[in-house]
Amino acid sequence: MKRILAYSLFLAFPLFSSCQKEADAIVCEDPASPVANSISAVLQEHRVPTQKFTVQPRVTTILTTAKGATIYVPSGLQRVDGTALSNNSIQVEVQEVTTRSEMVFMQLPTVSYGRALESGGMFNIRFSQDGQPLQLAAGTKLNLVTVKPGATSSSANMELFTALPDSAVRQQVGGWALAPTTGQPDTSRLVTQTTPAGNTQYFVSLNSYLYNTNRTSLNWINCDRFIGMATTNVEVEVHATDITLDNTQVMLVLNTFNGMLYAFRSFSNSSTFFSNAIPLGSTVTAVVLRRENNQLYFGKQTANVGPSHTFRPTLRPVTEAELVAEIQAL
Repeated sequence: MKRILAYSLFLAFPLFSSCQKEADAIVCEDPASPVANSISAVLQEHRVPTQKFTVQPRVTTILTTAKGATIYVPSGLQRVDGTALSNNSIQVEVQEVTTRSEMVFMQLPTVSYGRALESGGMFNIRFSQDGQPLQLAAGTKLNLVTVKPGATSSSANMELFTALPDSAVRQQVGGWALAPTTGQPDTSRLVTQTTPAGNTQYFVSLNSYLYNTNRTSLNWINCDRFIGMATTNVEVEVHATDITLDNTQVMLVLNTFNGMLYAFRSFSNSSTFFSNAIPLGSTVTAVVLRRENNQLYFGKQTANVGPSHTFRPTLRPVTEAELVAEIQAL
């Protein structure tokens, strides 16, 4: 009853009465130039493409993403530099990540200050006009309705998170922080709702303060929940030498949940990687990605994680196509 009521309230929002459906096709951009001779370069080549839309200024417009999320582009957009909008079209760029393999390619771990998360979908939404970035005018909200990913084990206690930079690679996401959703005049929020057809959706509303502040950082938001289970230490032994951040990455894919965490070396010359945030009793796949000169290596091992579990995946040489296929199968 509560969920149906929430859905009814959502449908009653006055915003939607003035919406215009945008029929422009989705155009995906080419991947950015990769950093040479690194694992990140390979992942970047196969990252989730950016979906591009064109909308008219000063009109609230409804967009539907490739995965079925609905974005309500508000009429109240403004240029960051304070100059007036022109009458030219506004460009909307969207990236959405909903699967574990996409998290690996995009290097988006699901962790918040050392606590494992399960993701209900990650989004990056950007606006520009005439090559100039746009933000939300004061009092304006950006609303979106996302579709629950099939791999998500539960929709209970979903909350809104914003991305934190990685401590070593500041332009990448290192984790997530709970978004401020209380104590604001115009509150941002996430509401889990059930449609009359029985489908689960997440209604996300970003106020101008949260969107504009987040825009100047990594600009990612995440519908997440804390997994809330007891955790254990996990080690991954990598049988290789001359290990660096550029040539070797170790990830722990949460098969029981929709998530992925990095494992980190215990000290600089170690070949053992670890994490202390893995849900005890869950099924996990340890993945090792390595590049030596022009040769790629891939290793994985899946297990039900017990106390202080150790993975010992075997590395094998692979082509780039084989590496991509292995990641896509996660």
